[in-house]
Amino acid sequence: MSLFEQVKKDRVKARIAKDAVATSVLTTLVGELEGLAKRTNTGVSDATVVQICKKFIENNEATLQFAITTEAADELKSENVTLAKYVPVQLTADELRAIIAAMGTDNKGLIMKNLKANHAGLYDGAVASKIAAEFA
Repeated sequence: MSLFEQVKKDRVKARIAKDAVATSVLTTLVGELEGLAKRTNTGVSDATVVQICKKFIENNEATLQFAITTEAADELKSENVTLAKYVPVQLTADELRAIIAAMGTDNKGLIMKNLKANHAGLYDGAVASKIAAEFA
């Protein structure tokens, strides 16, 4: 089952459980993903689901700084908990170094291309770029 199908399945479960926050954020997520797929004439990949979830979480974190009420802050935190279920655990800097060292190349472009092809969504691009530069 694709990650997008899982999101839609979880949205139905949230509706049945009358979890308003999860239903709302998952409905918004599904809408965003379907809209993106329609605009780009592509399907919804797992990497796209992860990317959009990360974007939503980052936006919520930024908004949390300005939350006026504890209820608003709690809702944003609850949304992030729901969204985090679809974001895989990120590789650590040491894990990235080991992966890059195993590639056996000093070409930063090839390193980044290989990471994207084999580990998409599992690493922070800025951290990976910095580590790749260490090997180049």
